[in-house]
Amino acid sequence: MEHELNDLINRYSTWLRKETSVRQIDNRVEITTPFLDRHNDFIQIFAEIENGCLILTDDGYVLNDLELSGFNLETPSRLALLEISLNRFDVTYENKRLLVEISESDFAIQKLNLIQAMLAIGDLAYLDSDKPLKTDLFFTKVENWFNRTNIRFTPNHMITGKSGFIHRFDFVIPKSQLKPERLIHVVKRPNLSVARNIVFSWLDTEQSRSPDTLAYALFDDSDHWSENADRNLAKNRISTIPWSERDTSVSELVA
Repeated sequence: MEHELNDLINRYSTWLRKETSVRQIDNRVEITTPFLDRHNDFIQIFAEIENGCLILTDDGYVLNDLELSGFNLETPSRLALLEISLNRFDVTYENKRLLVEISESDFAIQKLNLIQAMLAIGDLAYLDSDKPLKTDLFFTKVENWFNRTNIRFTPNHMITGKSGFIHRFDFVIPKSQLKPERLIHVVKRPNLSVARNIVFSWLDTEQSRSPDTLAYALFDDSDHWSENADRNLAKNRISTIPWSERDTSVSELVA
């Protein structure tokens, strides 16, 4: 089993490196990642020096894209949702650019934070424009549901994997006398690319957790859910919970 896990981790790391391209453009570096945005385009970020600090930025892509799509962020409720995503991933914004300051030691996690923030904020485009106050980010919906059903949790938990990558789990439900630790990914727009990332984060961290630790992907099934993604998760011992069937899983998640 350990050999198989190591092989999967190495293959994912190789794929991530192979599918990431870097290009120098004037005084900054363009990084094209294998992760897809809501248009199914590869996410690009930029590394540059600004005021003596090394930063990563989306160069205004996400907020400008929302604006071009007719999405108005200039309402209190929507600005609050933007702040939730920014705070969740420790990202700031300035002149419509999403920013993270980086150092050599935290480049990997800050790069991941920026990419996840870009995906989460891009999802704001799917909010119902007629019901801005009744619509929330999926992460917050899950958090509210946990609170209503008395499911104990720690949000935004970081775990360093065997490969050295740092992985963010949306929620960790701690071990109790009756139940094992449960690691949970929240998936707003499920697809095979997202599933592969979840599988890698689980396999890379599994060996550092208790042998009975369980992994879950709680996904919004109002969007199309790829059967290939579901098989990929199941094959790697990751249970899926459709949002529409969440109440049937309460007994698995409570202490």
